[in-house]
Amino acid sequence: MKKRLVFTLISSILIFQILILNSVYAQIYPSSTWQTKTPTEMGMDINRLNELRDYVGGNGVVIRDGYLVYSWGSQSQRNDIASAVKPFYSHFLLEAVDSGLLTSIDQRINTFETCVNNINANLNYKDRSITFKQLANQISCYGVRENPGA
Repeated sequence: MKKRLVFTLISSILIFQILILNSVYAQIYPSSTWQTKTPTEMGMDINRLNELRDYVGGNGVVIRDGYLVYSWGSQSQRNDIASAVKPFYSHFLLEAVDSGLLTSIDQRINTFETCVNNINANLNYKDRSITFKQLANQISCYGVRENPGA
């Protein structure tokens, strides 16, 4: 029963992301370029945006209501944004705990996903001890075929 609820929760999250994000960005989303507006037009303080740029460094853009409001660095260079999703993982993980689907964020995932019990035998089945907290923080090394730090 719990496995089905967790599966439903995860599926719902993915469907939500696909449907909502597609419908929101379909309104203004660019074809070959972003439509732009100035920070002032969007009620934003250029000085604060400059502070953000200086603090973050690298390359970046600020999109507000589907408009490109501010950018810095190279917009053609790809960047790693993997950690940007962690707040979403955390939100839904805590919702699962709050609603009783999980006992805690430290609960092992193998109670729901038993396939992790059978992988990496040559590493003493290291994936058996992965917790939801480790998944949310992207530190689980799930399925990696070598020991962490090797």
